[in-house]
Amino acid sequence: MEKSKSIFFRVLLLIGCSIFFYPTISDYVNSITQSRAIVEYQEALSQFEGLEIEQIKERADKYNQNLLKIEHPLSNPLSLIGYRENLDPFKNGMMGTVTIDKININLPIYHDVNEGVIQVGVGHLPGSSLPVGGKGTHTVISTHSGLPSAKLFTDLNKLKIGDEFILSVLGDDLTYKINQIITVLPKEAEALKIEEDKEYVTMFTCTPYGINTHRLLVRGERIIKDTNHKEVKTLEKRKKI
Repeated sequence: MEKSKSIFFRVLLLIGCSIFFYPTISDYVNSITQSRAIVEYQEALSQFEGLEIEQIKERADKYNQNLLKIEHPLSNPLSLIGYRENLDPFKNGMMGTVTIDKININLPIYHDVNEGVIQVGVGHLPGSSLPVGGKGTHTVISTHSGLPSAKLFTDLNKLKIGDEFILSVLGDDLTYKINQIITVLPKEAEALKIEEDKEYVTMFTCTPYGINTHRLLVRGERIIKDTNHKEVKTLEKRKKI
């Protein structure tokens, strides 16, 4: 009898420990998967010729320019024409990465915001600008927050005006400084519109945790750092296109 009780309590202890440590272990496993995807992307990119990369960027620029001609691109099927074929050099849906040093985030960015994508990384919202920068662009990316299995955008609410984040796409590091943080209802998309003379990226996630009645929108505007000569050169070159 005493032996049976001992086994029972050991099983309970094991179950309790499993529940307690599950979020930490699961997040660690997901982090390894995300890091592997980023490394594979970077390694594959290193095999590309410079001309190939420029051609991919030019096609993405053209797609973004066409978005300016479409009314309500986030809800207009016309914005989906050519979307899947753009900025997908390795045919796995990965566009690049987003890095937010303040909250220790480095995540892959994929086409679309379907559940399969936002369980493991960050999704790009179709109908928003492709993340290659340039005036008249507004890229929108999103993922979960509050998941027990992965951190993702859980700490997005810790960011403040003036904080910075980086999108790394096709070898370019595009830096954005946060200039707006707002909370809106799911159907309120006014803050996501493209402005012809602006260069924005908005990150969004559901809020509050577990309730998800609203959306937290964190917007950054592109800044150019003098120390990143490659970024300045690339931006100036593509402005002339």
